[in-house]
Amino acid sequence: MTLNTDKGVKENRIKIWDAYIAQRGLHHRSVKHMFVDYSRYHEAELILRYFIKNHIDIVNLRVLDYGCGVGDYGIYLLTAGAKQVDFYDFPRAVKFVEYRLKVRKSKNGKIVDADKDEHPNLSNYNLIIFGEVLEHLYDPLAILKQCDKARAKYIFTSAYPYCSEDANESYWSNGDHKPEARLQIPECRELLEKNYSFQKFDGELRLWIRK
Repeated sequence: MTLNTDKGVKENRIKIWDAYIAQRGLHHRSVKHMFVDYSRYHEAELILRYFIKNHIDIVNLRVLDYGCGVGDYGIYLLTAGAKQVDFYDFPRAVKFVEYRLKVRKSKNGKIVDADKDEHPNLSNYNLIIFGEVLEHLYDPLAILKQCDKARAKYIFTSAYPYCSEDANESYWSNGDHKPEARLQIPECRELLEKNYSFQKFDGELRLWIRK
């Protein structure tokens, strides 16, 4: 996640948000903050570059943007030509993503509402994206075990589980980052490292490739 420092980009995103609210969209302060002040396109671009460099055809990608937030990862990959992208999150987020897909006339994007829809069948996807998500879960190990059981070919993770366990207390004092997730860091690392190799990008960004 990178800060939107370009004034023009930020102003454009404010216009998009205001248009969404004008159409009776769900107003949620943190969703607006994530969209206006930050972007995840850079991280999605790193994933795409890896696939291009390794001659992996993106048109065969079936992507799950898990805990999608404002949908930047999935929308970027849809625009690049991914076969299918599903966006999984709570209504405050997916309602906005739904609006973005409608404006873009994206036909291969699907909304999965965590409040009313069934949990996604992870075996339907060959790329599962966790962009700053796992540290927000009470049991991230459980979802990673499900990914492993589904034999997901690619998994993208941002900070977790390689964020500091103890050196950066401010990271874990954030009320949204669960202490339960912190305790599971060693097991999550062990599971991923046992079954996947990885390509490391900026910071602790990793694309895991099934062995």
